[in-house]
Amino acid sequence: MTGSTPLRQVAVDGLNVHARLPTAAHHTPGAGPGRAVVLLTAHYDGVGDDPGRRLPAAADNASGVAAVLEAARVLSATVTAPMDLAVAFLDAEEAGAWGSAHHARNLPPDTVVINLDGAAQLHQAASVEAGGPAHALLSTLDQAARLTAVPLRAGAMASDNRRYAAAGLAAIGIGMGMPGYQTPAETPERVEAATLAAAARLLTATVWLISRPSSA
Repeated sequence: MTGSTPLRQVAVDGLNVHARLPTAAHHTPGAGPGRAVVLLTAHYDGVGDDPGRRLPAAADNASGVAAVLEAARVLSATVTAPMDLAVAFLDAEEAGAWGSAHHARNLPPDTVVINLDGAAQLHQAASVEAGGPAHALLSTLDQAARLTAVPLRAGAMASDNRRYAAAGLAAIGIGMGMPGYQTPAETPERVEAATLAAAARLLTATVWLISRPSSA
């Protein structure tokens, strides 16, 4: 048996959106002794397999972007400990995670990264993959999961978190389900509000625990 498949190369330009968030502490930007440096990430690009047609991409990864935005909104008003908190919405994840590969090279080496890829349908547990020097970050995530009653399990998360880990940063990838994954059925009505809320709670609790002096 023989087979063949056509291949075509597509060159695209990408654009990341990165922002440092003010917190209730009103600190001066820049890391200091004991100050946590935390980055929340999610990719905002979607898949368009057919020429001229863009798939809905509500789960992968509009849901992750929405949960990160909500967590950032809450954290900017509630974190009082000195810390550097930033968010990045990444492009070109679907094309090989090139947005995060570029971004990772420009971050301080003590940055810890939490990447959310899919927050649309939590079944038994959220999938978690840790990379780089992430032992302490993984322990904090586990504590946050207990506080928020979000079950976790080890699982492969082939997303932007791997690019940050490859750059030597502590990085964790989290996934909470993608109904209709990369098909025309991946529509907004299939994104569960309860899962979005659970993802935002988990991110918020994790960053809050990192910000505490005892977690430094």
